Amino acid sequence: MDRKPTIAVLGAGSGGACMTADFIEQGFKVNLYELPQFEDSMQPFVDRGGIEITGKITGFYEPNMMTTNMEEALEGVEVATMNVRAFAHDLFVEKAVPHLKKGQILHCWTPYAFALRFYETLKEKAPGAIIAESAILPYFVKRDSPDVVHCHAYKLGNYVAAMPSADTGKVLKALSPGMTTRDRFLKPASNVLATSLLNGNINAHIPAILLSAVEYENTTGHVFIYGKHGTPLTKKVEYAIRDEARAICAHLGLESLLRCPYPPTKPGEPTLASHTWWAPDVSMMDLGCLQEDLPYGTVMIAEVGKAVGVPTPVSRGVTDLFKTMLGVDYWKEDKLGNPSANLKTLGREGLTQKEILKYVTTGEKPQKRD
Repeated sequence: MDRKPTIAVLGAGSGGACMTADFIEQGFKVNLYELPQFEDSMQPFVDRGGIEITGKITGFYEPNMMTTNMEEALEGVEVATMNVRAFAHDLFVEKAVPHLKKGQILHCWTPYAFALRFYETLKEKAPGAIIAESAILPYFVKRDSPDVVHCHAYKLGNYVAAMPSADTGKVLKALSPGMTTRDRFLKPASNVLATSLLNGNINAHIPAILLSAVEYENTTGHVFIYGKHGTPLTKKVEYAIRDEARAICAHLGLESLLRCPYPPTKPGEPTLASHTWWAPDVSMMDLGCLQEDLPYGTVMIAEVGKAVGVPTPVSRGVTDLFKTMLGVDYWKEDKLGNPSANLKTLGREGLTQKEILKYVTTGEKPQKRD
């Protein structure tokens, strides 16, 4: 096996633990990092000296290090790849920026306008570093116990884009050795608008929660986002949000589909429809997916649609409904007070369609008009 570089995985939750095991299996050394305030999430792995994983990826994997020191985690690595909820992106970027060096890649698997939201920050505070994102988290994974994660499935393919787009090839080259085994593919997307707008989680989660709100209100236990709550009527709303995002991409001349499929299931294997979301002692209306798919999902679709002249009534409507239901102005911020992915935050307020495309492709903003 060819010697592969050390990679930093940022976030030691289920997704980060699974990715750590995956990269180690492919021959990488992995520095696993967690924020100090969430150290308890990583501590069970530290206590055991590694990560036990079951399911589609199976074994016990020992990272090169497990640390809450970002400088230590980033030392000498080519890529730092994030596996965290969108509302935590800013916490990780804040820690990473002072230690990123020229040529290092900060990449995120949970897109939600990640590159657009933090491009200017890296440009100013970490000049020469590269920012990039992929279309979706590559795994269907959750924690079976504090020190064991279970990978129900991994996606057969994913996409990557950098900002500016000229850097996409570098990111693709760096990540491909770890993400193209087991018949998987990793392909370039047109730009970071495509990876964020076509993030399938945005349309998959929100309709099920909205249209089954009474059940989500009254339980802190199992819920079925993809099965029981994925009814034909719910699917109509899901597909409408998806089609609004596709329409924007088609209008801008981008690909209108980034297909990231799971392998087909065999008889007796669990499917997405059988998946239950378990969140003990947490109101279902506080689900993590809701708190990222609205402020960084439907808000982004509606705002970009408005900027380029593509109607997005369903994305706008569900955002307004949740704003009323939960008392959070998702058009401005998430529940924690972080700025949402509106036009101002994305650096596209007042830009024409042509200027928006130029910005995401080249990273260059137009000169201010008199």
